[in-house]
Amino acid sequence: MYKIVSTNHDKKLSELYDLKEMYETRLKSDNIDKSLKIHYQIMLDSINEKIEKRQIFRKYFTQRLEKSTVCPSCHKEMSSHDTAQVIQCMRNFIKS
Repeated sequence: MYKIVSTNHDKKLSELYDLKEMYETRLKSDNIDKSLKIHYQIMLDSINEKIEKRQIFRKYFTQRLEKSTVCPSCHKEMSSHDTAQVIQCMRNFIKS
């Protein structure tokens, strides 16, 4: 069960990294106007936040998570979660 969720999670994470790279490339371009540059930066910030939150779940399963880390889905400490709770929170987070 974890492997299925992990595969979907990894796919989504990979898509986010692709988007991040695309927006970073666009931001480096000299031929964009200021409003478009602002939009690209907002999108890049949003993507970075999503990547950071998804990394929390990955760190849980690799046991590299700090005890005080807060779950991005239910907003409780991750240390209070068992594996089933983490999988459910990950599903809920990915859906949103």
